[in-house]
Amino acid sequence: MHKTLNHRTDPFPIQYPQHQNDELGKLIPFLDLKLPVFFPSISSVKTNLKPVEYLKLLVAVGHPQFLVSAHDLFYAPTEDKEEIHSLLVSAKRNGQIVLLDSGNYEAYWHKANWSEEMFFSVLDDFESFSVSFSFDEQSPPPDVEKICQITKERAGRHLEHIGDAIYSPIIHAPKELLSDSVVGVAQSINPQMIAVPERLLGHGVLERIVTLRNIRKQLNKLDRYRCISTVLFYCSRG
Repeated sequence: MHKTLNHRTDPFPIQYPQHQNDELGKLIPFLDLKLPVFFPSISSVKTNLKPVEYLKLLVAVGHPQFLVSAHDLFYAPTEDKEEIHSLLVSAKRNGQIVLLDSGNYEAYWHKANWSEEMFFSVLDDFESFSVSFSFDEQSPPPDVEKICQITKERAGRHLEHIGDAIYSPIIHAPKELLSDSVVGVAQSINPQMIAVPERLLGHGVLERIVTLRNIRKQLNKLDRYRCISTVLFYCSRG
Protein backbone atom coordinates (compact mmCIF):
# COMPACT_ATOMS: atom_id res chain seq x y z
CA MET A 1 0.00 0.00 0.00
CA HIS A 2 1.32 3.39 -0.96
CA LYS A 3 0.80 6.32 1.34
CA THR A 4 0.41 9.82 -0.01
CA LEU A 5 2.47 12.40 1.81
CA ASN A 6 0.99 15.83 2.29
CA HIS A 7 3.73 18.34 1.54
CA ARG A 8 2.70 21.43 3.44
CA THR A 9 4.19 24.85 3.06
CA ASP A 10 6.34 25.88 6.01
CA PRO A 11 3.95 27.95 8.19
CA PHE A 12 6.82 30.08 9.46
CA PRO A 13 9.19 30.69 6.57
CA ILE A 14 12.18 32.85 7.37
CA GLN A 15 11.82 36.10 5.48
CA TYR A 16 14.96 37.99 4.62
CA PRO A 17 14.39 41.64 5.48
CA GLN A 18 15.04 44.30 2.89
CA HIS A 19 17.12 47.33 3.76
CA GLN A 20 15.04 49.82 5.67
CA ASN A 21 15.75 53.38 6.66
CA ASP A 22 15.53 52.29 10.28
CA GLU A 23 16.70 54.60 13.05
CA LEU A 24 18.45 51.68 14.75
CA GLY A 25 20.52 50.80 11.71
CA LYS A 26 20.65 48.47 8.76
CA LEU A 27 18.88 45.12 9.00
CA ILE A 28 20.88 42.10 7.83
CA PRO A 29 19.78 38.66 6.56
CA PHE A 30 19.00 36.03 9.17
CA LEU A 31 21.25 33.07 9.87
CA ASP A 32 20.75 29.80 8.02
CA LEU A 33 19.68 27.66 10.99
CA LYS A 34 17.19 24.84 11.20
CA LEU A 35 14.96 25.31 14.23
CA PRO A 36 14.97 24.30 17.01
CA VAL A 37 18.72 24.63 17.48
CA PHE A 38 20.95 24.18 20.52
CA PHE A 39 23.95 26.38 21.29
CA PRO A 40 26.54 24.73 23.59
CA SER A 41 27.64 27.44 26.00
CA ILE A 42 31.19 28.17 27.12
CA SER A 43 31.28 29.57 30.64
CA SER A 44 33.72 30.00 33.50
CA VAL A 45 30.97 29.10 36.00
CA LYS A 46 30.89 25.56 37.45
CA THR A 47 33.44 24.19 34.98
CA ASN A 48 36.80 22.46 35.33
CA LEU A 49 38.71 24.06 32.46
CA LYS A 50 39.32 27.61 31.33
CA PRO A 51 36.96 29.00 28.65
CA VAL A 52 39.81 29.04 26.10
CA GLU A 53 40.14 25.25 26.41
CA TYR A 54 36.47 24.66 25.63
CA LEU A 55 36.71 27.16 22.79
CA LYS A 56 39.65 25.27 21.28
CA LEU A 57 37.63 22.05 21.40
CA LEU A 58 34.51 23.47 19.72
CA VAL A 59 36.52 25.19 17.00
CA ALA A 60 38.64 22.07 16.42
CA VAL A 61 35.62 19.77 15.98
CA GLY A 62 33.85 22.37 13.87
CA HIS A 63 30.66 22.46 15.91
CA PRO A 64 28.28 24.59 13.81
CA GLN A 65 27.26 26.99 16.59
CA PHE A 66 28.19 27.85 20.16
CA LEU A 67 27.90 30.59 22.78
CA VAL A 68 30.62 32.53 24.58
CA SER A 69 30.31 34.91 27.52
CA ALA A 70 31.34 38.54 27.15
CA HIS A 71 32.32 38.52 30.83
CA ASP A 72 34.72 35.62 30.29
CA LEU A 73 36.32 37.28 27.29
CA PHE A 74 36.78 40.55 29.18
CA TYR A 75 38.30 38.86 32.24
CA ALA A 76 40.36 36.27 30.35
CA PRO A 77 44.06 36.27 31.32
CA THR A 78 46.21 38.37 29.03
CA GLU A 79 48.01 35.27 27.75
CA ASP A 80 44.66 33.74 26.69
CA LYS A 81 43.11 36.75 24.96
CA GLU A 82 45.25 36.61 21.82
CA GLU A 83 44.49 32.91 21.39
CA ILE A 84 40.77 33.49 21.99
CA HIS A 85 40.77 36.22 19.37
CA SER A 86 42.48 33.92 16.86
CA LEU A 87 40.07 31.06 17.60
CA LEU A 88 37.01 33.27 17.14
CA VAL A 89 38.37 34.55 13.83
CA SER A 90 38.93 30.95 12.72
CA ALA A 91 35.42 29.99 13.79
CA LYS A 92 33.90 32.80 11.75
CA ARG A 93 36.09 31.95 8.74
CA ASN A 94 34.96 28.32 9.00
CA GLY A 95 31.30 29.30 9.01
CA GLN A 96 30.67 28.54 12.68
CA ILE A 97 28.02 30.72 14.32
CA VAL A 98 29.29 32.44 17.46
CA LEU A 99 26.69 33.85 19.84
CA LEU A 100 27.91 36.42 22.38
CA ASP A 101 26.09 36.36 25.71
CA SER A 102 25.74 39.43 27.92
CA GLY A 103 27.98 38.03 30.66
CA ASN A 104 25.55 38.87 33.44
CA TYR A 105 25.30 35.21 34.48
CA GLU A 106 29.05 34.93 35.08
CA ALA A 107 29.21 38.35 36.73
CA TYR A 108 26.52 37.25 39.20
CA TRP A 109 28.27 34.03 40.20
CA HIS A 110 31.75 35.56 40.32
CA LYS A 111 30.44 38.69 42.09
CA ALA A 112 32.48 40.67 39.59
CA ASN A 113 32.25 44.25 38.47
CA TRP A 114 30.42 44.25 35.14
CA SER A 115 28.93 47.08 33.13
CA GLU A 116 27.52 47.95 29.74
CA GLU A 117 30.76 49.76 28.89
CA MET A 118 32.80 46.61 29.64
CA PHE A 119 30.41 44.60 27.48
CA PHE A 120 30.79 47.05 24.59
CA SER A 121 34.58 46.86 24.88
CA VAL A 122 34.34 43.11 24.18
CA LEU A 123 32.27 43.79 21.06
CA ASP A 124 34.88 46.30 19.92
CA ASP A 125 37.92 44.16 20.71
CA PHE A 126 36.88 40.77 19.32
CA GLU A 127 34.42 41.52 16.47
CA SER A 128 33.99 37.89 15.32
CA PHE A 129 30.44 37.28 16.50
CA SER A 130 27.50 36.21 14.36
CA VAL A 131 24.86 37.10 16.96
CA SER A 132 25.02 39.24 20.08
CA PHE A 133 22.58 39.24 22.96
CA SER A 134 21.93 42.60 24.55
CA PHE A 135 23.32 43.81 27.85
CA ASP A 136 20.00 43.11 29.52
CA GLU A 137 18.16 45.17 32.11
CA GLN A 138 17.97 42.85 35.12
CA SER A 139 15.37 44.84 37.10
CA PRO A 140 12.91 46.36 34.63
CA PRO A 141 9.94 48.48 35.73
CA PRO A 142 6.56 46.67 35.80
CA ASP A 143 5.36 48.58 32.75
CA VAL A 144 5.35 47.29 29.17
CA GLU A 145 5.85 50.70 27.57
CA LYS A 146 8.84 51.49 29.80
CA ILE A 147 10.37 48.06 29.18
CA CYS A 148 10.11 48.64 25.44
CA GLN A 149 11.62 52.11 25.75
CA ILE A 150 14.58 50.89 27.84
CA THR A 151 15.20 48.06 25.36
CA LYS A 152 15.06 50.45 22.42
CA GLU A 153 17.52 52.85 24.03
CA ARG A 154 19.94 50.03 24.80
CA ALA A 155 19.59 48.69 21.27
CA GLY A 156 20.61 52.06 19.88
CA ARG A 157 23.81 52.05 21.95
CA HIS A 158 24.50 48.38 21.21
CA LEU A 159 24.23 48.73 17.45
CA GLU A 160 27.05 51.28 17.46
CA HIS A 161 29.42 48.43 18.43
CA ILE A 162 27.96 45.35 16.80
CA GLY A 163 29.34 45.55 13.26
CA ASP A 164 27.61 43.08 10.93
CA ALA A 165 26.37 40.75 13.69
CA ILE A 166 22.70 40.15 14.43
CA TYR A 167 21.35 41.90 17.52
CA SER A 168 19.06 40.01 19.90
CA PRO A 169 17.54 41.82 22.90
CA ILE A 170 17.05 39.85 26.12
CA ILE A 171 13.67 40.71 27.60
CA HIS A 172 13.13 40.78 31.37
CA ALA A 173 9.60 41.37 32.62
CA PRO A 174 7.14 40.04 35.20
CA LYS A 175 5.55 36.85 33.86
CA GLU A 176 2.15 38.52 33.42
CA LEU A 177 3.76 41.22 31.24
CA LEU A 178 6.26 39.02 29.42
CA SER A 179 4.25 38.25 26.29
CA ASP A 180 3.16 41.87 25.78
CA SER A 181 6.72 43.08 26.42
CA VAL A 182 8.20 40.69 23.84
CA VAL A 183 5.62 41.71 21.24
CA GLY A 184 6.14 45.38 22.08
CA VAL A 185 9.89 45.09 21.60
CA ALA A 186 9.37 43.20 18.34
CA GLN A 187 7.20 46.02 17.04
CA SER A 188 9.46 48.75 18.41
CA ILE A 189 12.91 47.73 17.14
CA ASN A 190 12.09 44.91 14.69
CA PRO A 191 14.76 42.39 15.83
CA GLN A 192 15.20 39.10 14.00
CA MET A 193 15.71 37.20 17.25
CA ILE A 194 14.41 37.82 20.79
CA ALA A 195 15.75 36.18 23.96
CA VAL A 196 13.76 35.41 27.12
CA PRO A 197 15.36 34.08 30.34
CA GLU A 198 13.95 30.62 31.00
CA ARG A 199 13.28 31.30 34.68
CA LEU A 200 10.83 34.07 33.75
CA LEU A 201 8.62 31.67 31.80
CA GLY A 202 7.22 30.02 34.93
CA HIS A 203 7.98 27.71 37.85
CA GLY A 204 7.79 24.32 36.14
CA VAL A 205 8.35 22.77 32.74
CA LEU A 206 4.66 22.73 31.79
CA GLU A 207 4.10 26.34 32.83
CA ARG A 208 7.16 27.41 30.87
CA ILE A 209 5.96 25.56 27.79
CA VAL A 210 2.56 27.27 28.01
CA THR A 211 4.15 30.71 28.42
CA LEU A 212 6.59 30.18 25.56
CA ARG A 213 3.81 28.87 23.33
CA ASN A 214 1.71 31.95 24.08
CA ILE A 215 4.61 34.25 23.20
CA ARG A 216 5.14 32.32 19.97
CA LYS A 217 1.46 32.68 19.03
CA GLN A 218 1.51 36.42 19.68
CA LEU A 219 4.68 36.91 17.62
CA ASN A 220 3.21 34.89 14.76
CA LYS A 221 0.50 37.53 14.39
CA LEU A 222 3.11 40.11 13.39
CA ASP A 223 4.40 40.84 9.91
CA ARG A 224 7.25 38.31 9.83
CA TYR A 225 8.78 35.40 11.70
CA ARG A 226 11.02 36.12 14.69
CA CYS A 227 13.10 33.52 16.47
CA ILE A 228 12.80 33.10 20.25
CA SER A 229 15.81 32.10 22.31
CA THR A 230 15.59 31.01 25.94
CA VAL A 231 18.39 30.88 28.47
CA LEU A 232 18.89 27.26 27.39
CA PHE A 233 19.88 28.74 24.03
CA TYR A 234 17.48 26.98 21.76
CA CYS A 235 15.11 28.61 19.33
CA SER A 236 11.45 27.66 19.29
CA ARG A 237 9.43 27.20 16.13
CA GLY A 238 5.74 26.51 15.78
